[in-house]
Amino acid sequence: MPSEPSLSKEMLTGQRLCHSKSHQDSVLSALNQQRKDGQLCDVTLVAGEQKFHAHKAVLAACSDYFRKLMAGDSYSSPPFVQLLPFVLQIGL
Repeated sequence: MPSEPSLSKEMLTGQRLCHSKSHQDSVLSALNQQRKDGQLCDVTLVAGEQKFHAHKAVLAACSDYFRKLMAGDSYSSPPFVQLLPFVLQIGL
C-alpha cells in the first residue's frame, strides 16, 4: 500500500502554497466577474447616489478600513456601507 504524501510546514500554514501569477490573475478575474454578475456579493457600498456590490473578503483583504469595519461574524457586519465624504476624497 503506498504511503500518504507528507505535508510540509508551508503547506499546513498555507504559506507559499500557490505561487502562480496566472492562478492569482484567474482568481481575481473570477471574483470580479462574480461581482459584475451580482453573484455571491455580500455587501453594498453606497457613495452618494451610486451603489457598488462587493465581496467583504476582497474589501477586507485590500483595506485596513474595511477589515476593521467587517471584523466579526457575518451577521454583525453591515450589509450596506455608506461611504463618508472623507473616504471618497482619499480613495479606496
